[in-house]
Amino acid sequence: MNFAVEQPASQGPTGPTGPGGGPSGPTGPTGATGATGATGPAGGITGLYTEAAAQNLTSAAAVIVVNYGDAVMPLTSAADYVLTAVPTIAPGRNGQLAVLVNTGTHTITLQDMGTLGGSDLRLAATTRALSPSRGVLELIFDSTMGGWVEKSFTNVLAFVASINGFTVDGGFALVREVAVMAAIDAIPSFAVSYVGVPSVASISVDSGQVVGFDYPITLPASYAALNAGTVPPSKAVYKGSSVGEVRTFTVTATVSGVAGLTRTCTITYLNSRYGGVNSQATLLSSAQVVALRRVATDNNSVGSFTANAAAGQYFWYAHRAALGLVSYFAINGERAAFAPVGTTDVTNASGFVESFQQYCSLLSGLGSGTISAQNNPAPNRTYLFKSTHATADALTDAEINAATISALQDAAAYDPSTSPVSGAGEYLWYLFPSRLSYHTITFYVGSLLAGGMDGAGTGGSILTHVNQWGYSETYRAFRSDNPNLGLLSSWSCVTT
Repeated sequence: MNFAVEQPASQGPTGPTGPGGGPSGPTGPTGATGATGATGPAGGITGLYTEAAAQNLTSAAAVIVVNYGDAVMPLTSAADYVLTAVPTIAPGRNGQLAVLVNTGTHTITLQDMGTLGGSDLRLAATTRALSPSRGVLELIFDSTMGGWVEKSFTNVLAFVASINGFTVDGGFALVREVAVMAAIDAIPSFAVSYVGVPSVASISVDSGQVVGFDYPITLPASYAALNAGTVPPSKAVYKGSSVGEVRTFTVTATVSGVAGLTRTCTITYLNSRYGGVNSQATLLSSAQVVALRRVATDNNSVGSFTANAAAGQYFWYAHRAALGLVSYFAINGERAAFAPVGTTDVTNASGFVESFQQYCSLLSGLGSGTISAQNNPAPNRTYLFKSTHATADALTDAEINAATISALQDAAAYDPSTSPVSGAGEYLWYLFPSRLSYHTITFYVGSLLAGGMDGAGTGGSILTHVNQWGYSETYRAFRSDNPNLGLLSSWSCVTT
């Protein structure tokens, strides 16, 4: 038997792996996390183009520089230029976008490379003139096409920068009631609108400041509103203390680079007119006048209001005595009788005292109506009715006013669609104000003469009639020659 002897001084080669080795050992522990790598370049722009600071071109030889990553390049210039630099725009990278926007006050013109060799501009026209504040040229750089290639071009519509709206408390010419001295008005609320983009705006007032340096007030951005809730807020002013006093507010703004634009709105302080009903027929007190109803706040003596005079109540109307007397009144468009009762000092709701002229209807219990104080007379009625009375002096106001066929008109001729049915002993009567001109009054049924009229040759009978509103006027009265005319299917009363 032979035995191998260990040789400690050296080691032989590893022998081949034996069959069926043992199982793998357990997984070792996870190693420590490595250091963070350097930040990579910024990603591309998605959905939003960044804008560079405006570049001002000081000569026609200036070169436009478009920064990589800033697609929108605002341009201004010292004068109108046709650019001559070659290249006109510094070269970019393939696929780079450039949007040139003229935001200045002069025209900037770029030339196609076929017009200006070396401009490196491939335009859709020989030149592109960017108009002041509205020219936009969109380009893409492509080296194989020779440089910057036009994608789109436009000169948007021109506009004139302006302040196109300015209101105080919702109006541009408000009227409010005149007040006692040193009464303070409500804090005003201003609204401003523009054509263009405002960059600064302030509001001033010509008079009435409560504190001497409250105004002018600079509007907060977006320069569209100033009120009690803005920062800074608007400030109250004194009410006018004399009739006709005006507060003029002025907004001054810079819009789309145009400075010094202005617009005004006003508040004018006037006294009120009053109308309504009262059971008293003599001069009303100050409190009774104010309790009627404020018809309007203006500087007029005339106007209309609605009221309902129940039994025992009169219509009343009052205005500033300084405006003189009202000449005429009407109710529902018909002449009405009112009497000037006198004047009294009236203290309005704002504490201002002034003499007022008062008027009262002659009749009470007139019901509901629209009362009008007028400079010119309203028409009175013409009447057509039947009556057993054969003479005009026997006719009564109640009988005449009860006529179902009448017209508010200032003409003697009348052509209604129907007529009363006159029976046995009943005559037709036609009345109109004697102030209306006429020559001859004749009744017609259709085109046929319906017979004579009593008094037709002598101007009819004259009587004084008081209408439903108490107005008294002289009338002419005409009667059919014969009674018992029955129903006239159609008829007319004409003047010849």
